[in-house]
Amino acid sequence: KNLPPRVHSYNSYESTMETVVTYERSHNLLDQLKSDVLKERHWKQIMKNLNVNWNLAELTLGEIWDADIVKRRKLFEDVMVMAQGEF
Repeated sequence: KNLPPRVHSYNSYESTMETVVTYERSHNLLDQLKSDVLKERHWKQIMKNLNVNWNLAELTLGEIWDADIVKRRKLFEDVMVMAQGEF
């Protein structure tokens, strides 16, 4: 953001900024996902909602990102709200 104005017009700048914003949003959601209120049953519900089959013992950050968590944020948030209500 502190770059010269001419740089802001480059396609690569716009693409890079979109990626950075996506990672920022992902990070906020990932921070919520590490909560102790999410039990295995909640993760199973998340996987069902996303139509994925993760091995929770070996779940990687890449697998979560591949699920396009920013666009599908609501699916995660709905389960997190439910889990927090049970806590």
